[in-house]
Amino acid sequence: MDVSIIWLNYNSRPILDLAERSLESVLTLDYDSYEVIMVDNASTDGSDQYLLSLVNKEKNVKFLKLKENLGYAGGMNEGFKHAKGRFVAFITNDVVAESTSLRQALKYLEPENVACVGGYILDPLDKIFSAGNWVDVLLGVGGICRGLSVGECHTLSETWPVSYVDGAYMICNAQIIRHKIGLPFISETFAYLDDNLLGFKLWNLGYQVLYVPVYLGIHYVSQTFKRLGTFNHLSVKGRLVQLLVINSCKEYIKKIYLAKILTTNSIYKKIYREAIVTSNIVRSKYGTLHLRSIPHVHYRDEIFMATIPFYRSVKRRFIGQNTITHDILIIHK
Repeated sequence: MDVSIIWLNYNSRPILDLAERSLESVLTLDYDSYEVIMVDNASTDGSDQYLLSLVNKEKNVKFLKLKENLGYAGGMNEGFKHAKGRFVAFITNDVVAESTSLRQALKYLEPENVACVGGYILDPLDKIFSAGNWVDVLLGVGGICRGLSVGECHTLSETWPVSYVDGAYMICNAQIIRHKIGLPFISETFAYLDDNLLGFKLWNLGYQVLYVPVYLGIHYVSQTFKRLGTFNHLSVKGRLVQLLVINSCKEYIKKIYLAKILTTNSIYKKIYREAIVTSNIVRSKYGTLHLRSIPHVHYRDEIFMATIPFYRSVKRRFIGQNTITHDILIIHK
């Protein structure tokens, strides 16, 4: 078996048409040898049984029903335990995959030092959701070329090292993950500390994570978490954990910034204790992570971002901020 595709579902009844289209797109990918592992995160709305009924006659589909909702990280990890392929693709139920995407992207994984790749993903308005992702010195993250049209992203047609690729649809060398990490994600993080931490760990191990010029499909963003109302909590927690576990190139700026946001932002302050617990788990499993090993973004005014309250928000509102493209990333060799 060349490729194992892990497709994750959870209580998708409100978006059942989308989940059905997503699953159908996975089952009809233009590739000769792959298996599909349908992982259901303990759905209680019957969506799992309906979706399973659509694939009962498919010989290359394995269904895995979990006893509890383990989030993205835990659900994908459970699927990975059953994966037999040399390569593994992680796809969520709010992504409709392009039929040729798997075949085109896999050729970029042939070099031994390339661990994961991802192409460009569009949103429903035909704007770029992600063409790979970035991290900066203050451990903020985001999608490269996000919000631009395909024609406006001038680095879209080239292959670039990126901080990490998007977990909505990414393809990795399963053998590297098995031998060097064990499982791709840290289950205790639940979500929003999965694709980024995996990318950071792989870079720290000496492997490459690449954006490749392949159209992957459309992402109907965060449908599950929007309905659950957990998006902001998890994203804030993820940001804090990254600040705690990753050694920055300018550690003093990071520490000043962490102190600032904890004193000026009540949401961050409330979630900080949870972040400490999770960061201890990440350290125990991944060890120390260094930003210098990861392609990242450097701002000339990062000292002002770190020290002046609300500086970043004011800058975005009144000055504007250019969309980050691949060629802005700093790559240490």
